[in-house]
Amino acid sequence: MVSAAQQAHSRVHTHAQRHTTPVIGAQSSKGGVGKTSASANVAAAAASGGARVLLIDVDQQISATSVMLTRHHTGATVLDSINNPTDTPQHVIPSDWSHLPEIRNSGGTLDIIPGHEHLTDTQLQPTPENPRRLFALRECVAAVSDNYDLVVFDCPPSKGSIVQSVLLASSVIIAVTTPEYLDIRGLAETLRFVDAFHREAQAIGEPSAQVGYVIVNKLDIQQRDHRDGLAEISSQVVNIPWRQTPRRAVVPRVTAQGLPLIGAGDRAAAPVAEAVRELTADILQVCDSPVLAEVGERLRQAGTGRKHTSLRRQETA
Repeated sequence: MVSAAQQAHSRVHTHAQRHTTPVIGAQSSKGGVGKTSASANVAAAAASGGARVLLIDVDQQISATSVMLTRHHTGATVLDSINNPTDTPQHVIPSDWSHLPEIRNSGGTLDIIPGHEHLTDTQLQPTPENPRRLFALRECVAAVSDNYDLVVFDCPPSKGSIVQSVLLASSVIIAVTTPEYLDIRGLAETLRFVDAFHREAQAIGEPSAQVGYVIVNKLDIQQRDHRDGLAEISSQVVNIPWRQTPRRAVVPRVTAQGLPLIGAGDRAAAPVAEAVRELTADILQVCDSPVLAEVGERLRQAGTGRKHTSLRRQETA
Protein backbone atom coordinates (compact mmCIF):
# COMPACT_ATOMS: atom_id res chain seq x y z
CA MET A 1 0.00 0.00 0.00
CA VAL A 2 2.82 2.43 0.86
CA SER A 3 5.26 0.78 -1.52
CA ALA A 4 5.12 3.85 -3.77
CA ALA A 5 6.11 6.08 -0.86
CA GLN A 6 8.85 3.65 0.14
CA GLN A 7 10.21 3.62 -3.40
CA ALA A 8 10.10 7.40 -3.63
CA HIS A 9 11.79 7.77 -0.26
CA SER A 10 14.52 5.25 -1.07
CA ARG A 11 15.40 7.10 -4.27
CA VAL A 12 15.56 10.54 -2.70
CA HIS A 13 18.19 11.38 -0.10
CA THR A 14 16.39 14.49 1.18
CA HIS A 15 12.77 14.74 2.24
CA ALA A 16 10.28 16.61 0.14
CA GLN A 17 9.83 20.21 1.20
CA ARG A 18 7.65 20.56 4.29
CA HIS A 19 5.46 23.36 5.53
CA THR A 20 3.83 24.53 8.75
CA THR A 21 0.41 25.63 7.49
CA PRO A 22 -2.35 23.31 8.77
CA VAL A 23 -3.68 21.11 5.97
CA ILE A 24 -6.96 19.19 6.10
CA GLY A 25 -7.75 16.28 3.81
CA ALA A 26 -11.45 15.35 3.56
CA GLN A 27 -11.54 11.63 2.85
CA SER A 28 -13.94 8.74 2.46
CA SER A 29 -13.50 5.27 1.01
CA LYS A 30 -17.07 5.44 -0.32
CA GLY A 31 -18.82 8.01 -2.46
CA GLY A 32 -22.18 9.62 -1.79
CA VAL A 33 -21.52 10.56 1.85
CA GLY A 34 -21.33 14.33 1.33
CA LYS A 35 -17.53 14.56 1.38
CA THR A 36 -17.29 17.45 -1.08
CA SER A 37 -20.10 19.29 0.66
CA ALA A 38 -18.25 18.85 3.95
CA SER A 39 -14.86 20.01 2.67
CA ALA A 40 -16.26 23.02 0.81
CA ASN A 41 -18.52 24.11 3.66
CA VAL A 42 -15.79 23.69 6.29
CA ALA A 43 -13.52 25.84 4.12
CA ALA A 44 -16.26 28.46 3.77
CA ALA A 45 -17.02 28.45 7.50
CA ALA A 46 -13.33 28.91 8.36
CA ALA A 47 -13.11 31.80 5.89
CA SER A 48 -16.23 33.37 7.44
CA GLY A 49 -14.33 33.38 10.74
CA GLY A 50 -11.56 35.45 9.16
CA ALA A 51 -9.17 32.73 7.97
CA ARG A 52 -7.28 32.80 4.69
CA VAL A 53 -8.30 29.48 3.16
CA LEU A 54 -7.25 27.59 0.04
CA LEU A 55 -9.22 24.59 -1.23
CA ILE A 56 -7.40 22.21 -3.60
CA ASP A 57 -9.72 19.99 -5.62
CA VAL A 58 -8.07 16.61 -6.33
CA ASP A 59 -11.32 14.71 -6.96
CA GLN A 60 -11.77 13.85 -10.65
CA GLN A 61 -15.48 14.61 -10.33
CA ILE A 62 -14.45 18.29 -9.80
CA SER A 63 -17.64 18.86 -7.78
CA ALA A 64 -16.00 21.39 -5.46
CA THR A 65 -14.74 23.32 -8.48
CA SER A 66 -18.18 23.29 -10.08
CA VAL A 67 -19.85 24.60 -6.93
CA MET A 68 -17.27 27.22 -5.97
CA LEU A 69 -16.71 28.49 -9.52
CA THR A 70 -20.09 28.93 -11.13
CA ARG A 71 -18.47 30.25 -14.33
CA HIS A 72 -16.79 27.70 -16.59
CA HIS A 73 -13.09 27.50 -15.78
CA THR A 74 -10.64 27.12 -18.67
CA GLY A 75 -7.38 28.11 -16.97
CA ALA A 76 -4.76 26.25 -14.94
CA THR A 77 -5.81 23.35 -12.70
CA VAL A 78 -4.36 21.13 -10.01
CA LEU A 79 -2.86 18.99 -12.77
CA ASP A 80 -0.61 21.93 -13.68
CA SER A 81 0.36 22.27 -10.03
CA ILE A 82 1.26 18.58 -9.76
CA ASN A 83 3.39 18.78 -12.89
CA ASN A 84 5.12 21.96 -11.70
CA PRO A 85 4.71 22.38 -7.92
CA THR A 86 6.81 25.54 -7.72
CA ASP A 87 4.37 27.25 -10.09
CA THR A 88 1.39 26.48 -7.81
CA PRO A 89 0.87 30.14 -6.73
CA GLN A 90 0.10 30.96 -10.37
CA HIS A 91 -2.72 28.39 -10.43
CA VAL A 92 -4.67 29.82 -7.48
CA ILE A 93 -7.81 31.85 -8.20
CA PRO A 94 -10.43 33.44 -5.91
CA SER A 95 -13.55 31.33 -5.52
CA ASP A 96 -16.93 32.90 -6.15
CA TRP A 97 -17.64 32.39 -2.46
CA SER A 98 -14.94 34.90 -1.48
CA HIS A 99 -17.31 37.66 -2.57
CA LEU A 100 -20.09 36.61 -0.20
CA PRO A 101 -20.60 39.16 2.62
CA GLU A 102 -20.22 36.43 5.27
CA ILE A 103 -16.62 35.94 4.09
CA ARG A 104 -15.71 39.35 2.68
CA ASN A 105 -16.85 41.24 5.79
CA SER A 106 -14.92 38.93 8.10
CA GLY A 107 -11.59 39.70 6.45
CA GLY A 108 -11.25 36.08 5.37
CA THR A 109 -10.55 34.79 1.88
CA LEU A 110 -11.43 31.56 0.10
CA ASP A 111 -9.35 30.65 -2.94
CA ILE A 112 -9.29 27.48 -4.99
CA ILE A 113 -7.00 25.46 -7.21
CA PRO A 114 -9.53 23.95 -9.63
CA GLY A 115 -9.68 20.23 -10.20
CA HIS A 116 -9.18 18.38 -13.46
CA GLU A 117 -11.41 15.53 -14.63
CA HIS A 118 -8.43 13.70 -16.17
CA LEU A 119 -6.34 13.61 -13.01
CA THR A 120 -5.48 9.96 -12.29
CA ASP A 121 -3.52 7.99 -9.71
CA THR A 122 -0.90 7.24 -12.35
CA GLN A 123 0.06 10.92 -12.47
CA LEU A 124 1.17 10.77 -8.83
CA GLN A 125 2.97 7.44 -8.88
CA PRO A 126 6.78 7.65 -8.58
CA THR A 127 8.81 6.93 -11.70
CA PRO A 128 12.56 6.57 -12.29
CA GLU A 129 12.48 10.00 -13.91
CA ASN A 130 10.46 11.55 -11.06
CA PRO A 131 10.84 9.51 -7.85
CA ARG A 132 9.32 12.30 -5.74
CA ARG A 133 6.02 12.24 -7.62
CA LEU A 134 4.02 11.03 -4.61
CA PHE A 135 5.20 14.08 -2.66
CA ALA A 136 4.00 16.52 -5.32
CA LEU A 137 0.97 17.72 -3.35
CA ARG A 138 3.14 18.39 -0.30
CA GLU A 139 5.39 20.51 -2.52
CA CYS A 140 2.35 22.31 -3.97
CA VAL A 141 1.23 23.27 -0.47
CA ALA A 142 4.74 24.37 0.49
CA ALA A 143 4.77 26.74 -2.49
CA VAL A 144 1.66 28.62 -1.27
CA SER A 145 1.64 28.00 2.49
CA ASP A 146 2.85 31.49 3.45
CA ASN A 147 -0.30 32.96 1.91
CA TYR A 148 -2.83 30.90 3.89
CA ASP A 149 -3.92 29.99 7.40
CA LEU A 150 -5.53 26.75 6.21
CA VAL A 151 -5.42 24.47 3.17
CA VAL A 152 -8.23 21.97 2.48
CA PHE A 153 -8.04 19.04 0.05
CA ASP A 154 -11.21 17.55 -1.42
CA CYS A 155 -10.17 13.95 -2.15
CA PRO A 156 -11.62 11.26 -4.40
CA PRO A 157 -13.26 8.26 -2.67
CA SER A 158 -10.32 5.91 -3.11
CA LYS A 159 -7.06 4.63 -1.63
CA GLY A 160 -4.87 5.29 -4.65
CA SER A 161 -1.88 7.53 -5.21
CA ILE A 162 -3.93 10.74 -5.16
CA VAL A 163 -5.19 10.05 -1.65
CA GLN A 164 -1.78 8.78 -0.54
CA SER A 165 -0.23 12.02 -1.76
CA VAL A 166 -2.84 13.96 0.21
CA LEU A 167 -1.99 11.94 3.34
CA LEU A 168 1.66 12.90 2.92
CA ALA A 169 0.73 16.57 2.42
CA SER A 170 -1.83 16.90 5.23
CA SER A 171 -1.65 17.47 8.96
CA VAL A 172 -5.08 16.02 9.75
CA ILE A 173 -7.63 13.88 7.91
CA ILE A 174 -11.35 14.44 8.24
CA ALA A 175 -13.25 11.20 7.63
CA VAL A 176 -16.76 11.71 6.27
CA THR A 177 -19.62 9.21 6.54
CA THR A 178 -23.37 8.89 7.13
CA PRO A 179 -25.34 6.70 9.58
CA GLU A 180 -26.17 4.25 6.80
CA TYR A 181 -24.84 0.68 7.14
CA LEU A 182 -22.65 0.60 4.03
CA ASP A 183 -21.24 4.06 4.75
CA ILE A 184 -20.31 3.00 8.28
CA ARG A 185 -18.43 0.04 6.80
CA GLY A 186 -16.70 2.55 4.52
CA LEU A 187 -15.71 4.60 7.58
CA ALA A 188 -14.11 1.56 9.20
CA GLU A 189 -12.21 0.95 5.97
CA THR A 190 -11.02 4.56 5.87
CA LEU A 191 -9.83 4.43 9.48
CA ARG A 192 -7.85 1.22 8.83
CA PHE A 193 -6.33 2.53 5.61
CA VAL A 194 -5.22 5.89 7.00
CA ASP A 195 -3.79 4.28 10.14
CA ALA A 196 -1.86 1.64 8.18
CA PHE A 197 -0.49 4.25 5.76
CA HIS A 198 0.56 6.47 8.67
CA ARG A 199 2.43 3.66 10.40
CA GLU A 200 4.26 2.59 7.25
CA ALA A 201 5.13 6.17 6.28
CA GLN A 202 6.35 6.80 9.81
CA ALA A 203 8.60 3.74 9.52
CA ILE A 204 10.45 5.38 6.61
CA GLY A 205 10.68 8.73 8.37
CA GLU A 206 7.92 10.53 6.47
CA PRO A 207 5.11 12.44 8.21
CA SER A 208 1.62 11.36 7.23
CA ALA A 209 -1.72 12.59 8.55
CA GLN A 210 -4.04 10.60 10.79
CA VAL A 211 -7.81 10.85 11.14
CA GLY A 212 -8.42 13.65 13.62
CA TYR A 213 -12.15 14.22 13.19
CA VAL A 214 -15.21 12.44 11.81
CA ILE A 215 -18.22 14.13 10.21
CA VAL A 216 -21.48 12.17 10.15
CA ASN A 217 -23.71 13.68 7.47
CA LYS A 218 -27.41 13.31 6.68
CA LEU A 219 -28.60 12.23 10.12
CA ASP A 220 -32.33 11.65 10.62
CA ILE A 221 -32.56 11.04 14.36
CA GLN A 222 -36.14 9.84 13.95
CA GLN A 223 -34.94 6.77 12.06
CA ARG A 224 -34.03 3.84 14.28
CA ASP A 225 -31.35 2.59 11.89
CA HIS A 226 -29.70 6.01 12.03
CA ARG A 227 -29.70 5.95 15.83
CA ASP A 228 -28.20 2.47 15.70
CA GLY A 229 -25.69 3.76 13.16
CA LEU A 230 -24.59 6.54 15.50
CA ALA A 231 -23.99 3.99 18.24
CA GLU A 232 -21.85 1.93 15.86
CA ILE A 233 -19.87 4.99 14.77
CA SER A 234 -19.33 5.96 18.40
CA SER A 235 -17.81 2.55 19.06
CA GLN A 236 -15.48 2.90 16.05
CA VAL A 237 -14.13 6.35 16.90
CA VAL A 238 -13.65 6.10 20.65
CA ASN A 239 -10.63 8.42 20.67
CA ILE A 240 -11.59 10.64 17.73
CA PRO A 241 -13.92 13.65 18.08
CA TRP A 242 -16.95 13.64 15.80
CA ARG A 243 -20.15 15.53 15.14
CA GLN A 244 -23.24 14.95 13.03
CA THR A 245 -25.14 17.22 10.65
CA PRO A 246 -28.91 16.84 10.22
CA ARG A 247 -30.50 15.67 7.00
CA ARG A 248 -32.35 18.53 5.32
CA ALA A 249 -33.84 18.64 1.84
CA VAL A 250 -32.59 22.22 1.53
CA VAL A 251 -28.91 21.19 1.41
CA PRO A 252 -28.81 19.91 -2.20
CA ARG A 253 -30.90 22.93 -3.25
CA VAL A 254 -28.37 25.32 -1.72
CA THR A 255 -25.53 23.41 -3.36
CA ALA A 256 -27.27 23.57 -6.74
CA GLN A 257 -27.42 27.35 -6.32
CA GLY A 258 -23.63 27.45 -5.98
CA LEU A 259 -23.71 28.65 -2.38
CA PRO A 260 -22.19 27.49 0.90
CA LEU A 261 -24.58 26.78 3.75
CA ILE A 262 -23.31 29.81 5.68
CA GLY A 263 -24.39 32.05 2.79
CA ALA A 264 -27.69 30.41 1.94
CA GLY A 265 -29.91 33.00 3.64
CA ASP A 266 -32.51 30.24 3.98
CA ARG A 267 -34.07 29.59 7.38
CA ALA A 268 -34.51 25.92 6.49
CA ALA A 269 -30.74 25.64 6.05
CA ALA A 270 -29.96 27.32 9.38
CA PRO A 271 -29.68 24.13 11.51
CA VAL A 272 -27.23 22.55 9.08
CA ALA A 273 -25.26 25.78 8.71
CA GLU A 274 -24.97 26.04 12.48
CA ALA A 275 -23.80 22.43 12.72
CA VAL A 276 -21.15 23.18 10.08
CA ARG A 277 -19.91 26.20 12.05
CA GLU A 278 -19.70 24.15 15.23
CA LEU A 279 -17.86 21.21 13.66
CA THR A 280 -15.56 23.62 11.82
CA ALA A 281 -14.65 25.20 15.17
CA ASP A 282 -13.93 21.69 16.48
CA ILE A 283 -11.75 20.87 13.47
CA LEU A 284 -9.79 24.12 13.72
CA GLN A 285 -9.04 23.24 17.34
CA VAL A 286 -7.66 19.86 16.22
CA CYS A 287 -5.35 21.67 13.76
CA ASP A 288 -3.26 22.93 16.70
CA SER A 289 -2.81 26.44 15.30
CA PRO A 290 -3.20 29.58 17.45
CA VAL A 291 -4.55 31.51 14.47
CA LEU A 292 -7.15 28.86 13.67
CA ALA A 293 -8.04 28.49 17.35
CA GLU A 294 -8.99 32.18 17.32
CA VAL A 295 -11.02 31.66 14.15
CA GLY A 296 -12.82 28.76 15.80
CA GLU A 297 -13.61 30.85 18.85
CA ARG A 298 -15.12 33.54 16.62
CA LEU A 299 -17.33 30.91 14.99
CA ARG A 300 -18.50 29.68 18.40
CA GLN A 301 -19.22 33.22 19.60
CA ALA A 302 -21.12 34.01 16.41
CA GLY A 303 -23.17 30.84 16.91
CA THR A 304 -23.98 31.83 20.49
CA GLY A 305 -25.08 35.26 19.29
CA ARG A 306 -27.39 33.75 16.69
CA LYS A 307 -28.96 31.45 19.29
CA HIS A 308 -29.62 34.38 21.63
CA THR A 309 -31.17 36.38 18.79
CA SER A 310 -33.39 33.42 17.92
CA LEU A 311 -34.54 33.08 21.51
CA ARG A 312 -35.38 36.80 21.72
CA ARG A 313 -37.44 36.50 18.53
CA GLN A 314 -39.32 33.55 19.96
CA GLU A 315 -39.99 35.43 23.21
CA THR A 316 -41.42 38.45 21.38
CA ALA A 317 -43.45 36.41 18.90
